[in-house]
Amino acid sequence: MTDSSISAAGLHKDMESMGFSDVDCIRETGIENPLDANSPEIHHHYNPSLPQPTITFGDSGPGMNELELKDSRKLFHHKEARDDKNGCFGIGGSLGSAQLTRLQGKSTRLSKKEGGPLLQLTLDYAKIVKEDKYEVVVHEATASWATYWEKHAVNKEHGTLEILECPKHVVEALVAAIPGAKFGRMYADYLAEGTKMLFYVDGKKLIDLKPEDVSDENNASKCVKYDVTVWGKYLESSTKVKDIKDVLVQYVNGYGKLVYQDPVTDNQVEEDPAAKGYTKLAPIKCTSSVRFKKGATDNWKVEDGGQYPKRVRKVIDRFEIPYPSGGDFEQREIIAIARHLWNYPTILDCFMGTEINKSRINKAKIHPGILKVLEDLADKFSKKYWNDIKPKEPKKAKNPKAKSPQTSGGSAGTSGTATGTATGTAAGTAAATTPGTTPGTTPGTTPGTAAAGTSKQLNNKPAPSKPTVVPVPAHEKRIPQSQHDLVLAMKDLKHKLNAMNLDAILEKAVVTTEGGIAKMIGTIHDAMKSLEQICKK
Repeated sequence: MTDSSISAAGLHKDMESMGFSDVDCIRETGIENPLDANSPEIHHHYNPSLPQPTITFGDSGPGMNELELKDSRKLFHHKEARDDKNGCFGIGGSLGSAQLTRLQGKSTRLSKKEGGPLLQLTLDYAKIVKEDKYEVVVHEATASWATYWEKHAVNKEHGTLEILECPKHVVEALVAAIPGAKFGRMYADYLAEGTKMLFYVDGKKLIDLKPEDVSDENNASKCVKYDVTVWGKYLESSTKVKDIKDVLVQYVNGYGKLVYQDPVTDNQVEEDPAAKGYTKLAPIKCTSSVRFKKGATDNWKVEDGGQYPKRVRKVIDRFEIPYPSGGDFEQREIIAIARHLWNYPTILDCFMGTEINKSRINKAKIHPGILKVLEDLADKFSKKYWNDIKPKEPKKAKNPKAKSPQTSGGSAGTSGTATGTATGTAAGTAAATTPGTTPGTTPGTTPGTAAAGTSKQLNNKPAPSKPTVVPVPAHEKRIPQSQHDLVLAMKDLKHKLNAMNLDAILEKAVVTTEGGIAKMIGTIHDAMKSLEQICKK
């Protein structure tokens, strides 16, 4: 790059402002480039203890010839997004290498095809910035780098190594960040198929990634798969997705009908979108799952619940579901711990908020019509599961009020004769004096079937006895189910709080709090007020 109309130094400096974190950089350069090359094994070596700290990425892919190696350093080598690869914009790998060196060190790529020579491509970023020139030169590896290849190559016959000279603090920060970077979840599909990803620090294994299946269908209490199909209407004479002006979202509703959500009225419409000039773009393959049983100790945790957008084979992000403040205690937990995987193809990138690094999603940029349907279906899954498993309230025994004994002077459904009057009087007397019978019936009759007497009430009932008052703890009273759940939940909370260093937790929460905690505090406050009201009863 020698054209004076383009500043190589400025371009490389501007790369640091493109929104890539250092963890994004190692994903782009050290994981996704090898995955796109179909490498069965990937090694990372972090060496903060060397006089010149380094990071080395190695893979056992097919390797590159001279032209391919040179193209790998072509900046913004744009390709159309495809579902069989992660790359698209042609900048992630180069940006990652430059940023990790902080434009102070060198990057050396060694690559070899089976039966071919070992090739070398070295970029000196400090020199590029100083001279404002970007030149890519490929040649056979020097003797020292050939020795390095023999020692560190994942497969000596074919593959690629990249060695980056980095500041020590960059290497140390990555070593600290990698265990919590959720690579096992992000690349679960590749790991489950047998791809190996190994991470070493100064020669010692840091982590051996295992697949973390978000849906975990084999262990879920319930798992449901469904499609949400996106339709778009192109602007006239355009076939570019970015020129789509209207979007419809189609799904199967609770009645088994294929409908789309009308963007104006919000009503469900059964009409075929194609009849209105829309083109089917692609389905979002959704999987909702939950592991929950009342009283079980192995239910899923709230910190793992949420919505998981997945771009082709890569689980990009996790959106937390705010803990509900209303409803049954168990239902709220189910909503918060349920997992909803939204697997979309690359054609929907612009509708799903995919950022340029493809390792994060801007939820605010997801098409609102798509997001609304996805979240509604996720919520309905959780609530339906709770309705299916929640304890059924026992049916209350029917106890219709018995008709009062009546005297002469008129009757309901009788002629008011002496016979009717005598029958009603006898029934009332028997009911009042015979043990084990229901008032208003004669012995051996069903409650509510005693013959009706006259309209005047008899005054021969025995005086009611004064009940004996036995104090009963609040949590043992026959109270509504919601109050019962509240008491049990607060008892459990008290037990857990006693076992915690609450002061230390609250100190940390002030710094690391997320939006959900404020709602939780309000919920606890409401719960305490409810308990106070129960105690007064």
